[in-house]
Amino acid sequence: MQIEESHRLPILILFRHGQTDYNAQKRFQGQINCSLNPNGIEQAHKTAEHITELLKLLLTKNSNSKIIECLTSDLQRSKETSQTVSKLIEKNLNIKLSFIETVSLREYHSGELTNYTIDEYSEKYPKVIEEYFKSYKEDPWNTKFPGKEAESWHMVSKRISKNLKKLNDNFISFEKEQNKLSKKLIENTSNNIYIWSTHGGIIRNLLHLMSIDQNNEIQSYGNGDVLLLRPVMNYKNINKFNENKDTDNPAAIYPLEQAKFHEFYVVWEILNHLKVGDSVTALTDLQSHIK
Repeated sequence: MQIEESHRLPILILFRHGQTDYNAQKRFQGQINCSLNPNGIEQAHKTAEHITELLKLLLTKNSNSKIIECLTSDLQRSKETSQTVSKLIEKNLNIKLSFIETVSLREYHSGELTNYTIDEYSEKYPKVIEEYFKSYKEDPWNTKFPGKEAESWHMVSKRISKNLKKLNDNFISFEKEQNKLSKKLIENTSNNIYIWSTHGGIIRNLLHLMSIDQNNEIQSYGNGDVLLLRPVMNYKNINKFNENKDTDNPAAIYPLEQAKFHEFYVVWEILNHLKVGDSVTALTDLQSHIK
C-alpha cells in the first residue's frame, strides 16, 4: 500500500564535507571554493559508506519510506562530498541520488577573516578582533565577523530556516494525520528522507534552530561526520518557550527566532552521530579566544 507523503515522518541525514587544506591549517575559508584534499577524499568515502548503511536500514525497515530531497551547498567541497555519496549509493543500493545545489546551505561568509587563521588575524589587526570579541559576547546573534560581506548568526538562520521549514511543515502534517492511523502503522512509521550536504558552521546553526546540542561546540562535528535527525515535538505558541527559556543562556534565543520566522517551532533530536574526521577547525580556535 502506498503511503501518502503527509503520513510519513520526516527524517534528515545531515553531513559535513570532507577535509580541505584550509581545514587542516585551521584557516577560515568561508564561501571561497576549495577542493577536498587527499584526506578529505578518503573521509568522503567513509561518509558515503555510513549514509549507504543508514539508507539500507531505513528503506529495509519500511518499504513505504521515500527519499524526498537531496540538497548540497553550491561550494566545491560540499559538492565533491555529495558526488562521492551519490556514486557509492548508486553502486551498492542501485538508487540514483540527484543532489540539487543551493546557496542556502553555503558556509557563513567569514568576511575579512577569510584566508587567515585566528592567530594571524589577531596579530595583524588586534584592535579589530578585540572589538569583534567584545561585540560577540554582548550579542552573539547579530554580531558579524569583520568585513562588509560577513554574515551573522541571524542572517544565516534566516536563509537555512527556509529549508528547515519544509521539514517542519511535513512533521506538522504528519501529526495531524496520526489520529487517523492505526497503532500498528504509527509504531512502524514510514519516513520522508531528506539528505543535506553542508558545512560545519551551518550544522552548528541548524542544530541550534532545532534546539539540539545547544551547549556543545562545533568541534563535536568533524569533517565527513554524518547526523541522523528526526523531529519529536511541535510548539505553536511563542509564549510557551518564553515561560520556560533559560534567560542566562544566549543560545536560548535561537528557538524563539525560528518561531518568529515561521510562527511555530519544532524540536528535533539526534538519533545517530557517525564520526569520520578530525573536528579541530578555525572555529575551534575562534571559540577558545572568545572564552
